Amino acid sequence: MLITGGKPLIQYNIESLKKAGIKDITLVVGYKHEVIEDYFGDGSDFGVNINYALQEGQLGTAHAIGSAEEYIDESFIVLNGDIIVSYDLIRNLIEKYATRRSNNVKGVLTLIEVDNPSNYGIVSMTNDKITQIIEKPAEDEAPSNLANAGIYLFSLEIFDAIRETQLSERGEYEITDSLQIELDNDYEILGLVSHEPWMDVGRPWELLKSNASFLEKMEEDIQGEIEDGVTVHGDLHLGKNSIIRSGCYIQGPVFIGENCDVGPNTYLRPYTCLCNDVDVGNAVEIKNSIIMDGTNVNHLSYVGDS
Repeated sequence: MLITGGKPLIQYNIESLKKAGIKDITLVVGYKHEVIEDYFGDGSDFGVNINYALQEGQLGTAHAIGSAEEYIDESFIVLNGDIIVSYDLIRNLIEKYATRRSNNVKGVLTLIEVDNPSNYGIVSMTNDKITQIIEKPAEDEAPSNLANAGIYLFSLEIFDAIRETQLSERGEYEITDSLQIELDNDYEILGLVSHEPWMDVGRPWELLKSNASFLEKMEEDIQGEIEDGVTVHGDLHLGKNSIIRSGCYIQGPVFIGENCDVGPNTYLRPYTCLCNDVDVGNAVEIKNSIIMDGTNVNHLSYVGDS
């Protein structure tokens, strides 16, 4: 639910799924699940159907996927919540499965080329068939530089493999171990090497990078009030009931949410994202930062790269 480009991370994936033609979505939730449920509801405001599977305790990726079994009755896609993917990647995943579907093909694993295999789950592959998955191998033991991107298409047989999955050394039920069980049972898992845009947003600097990327593509939209004496260069999103007071200088792209009060005499530099209910005082300078809901930035302050 962290904001980037004016939206929660997970909303971008919901929009990509919808654009790829997928309307039925299950969100696996746990800690603070009510925050997610209150925001997305049944999905109707976003043009999709959403239900929620409550994961009792965070016991790993296989455990999370297994907790959604009751909602799934056909082949399905799995996305990690902190990875932002394009709808083209999702469509390529579906196309790969559809064109190669057979009784023995039980899934597709999206792969990316990486410079440091020891930070990822790495696969060994013959043609487009995965033969082995190794979690974070030593650099000299990695079978390839193709890493698991955390984007999958599974048939229903994955749930049988999840039930056989044992706790890993990290004390979790890992979906990579479940996939290895399927491989050991002579099921075929295909690898899709993707060059489509995707972002892993797990650290603060990645959040800022994704924020800048989305603001670059943002279209201007002015719904609030801009007083006389304000200078605006570049694209600006200004939400409902927000006001930019006289003397402010806006250098876009800048996103300002709803119910915000900015200035007077404040300088907002590129890639500034003010979420909802933010007050920015007199003579403040902000650049390349995400200011979360309900924040007050006091007068004569500077906030950068934060």
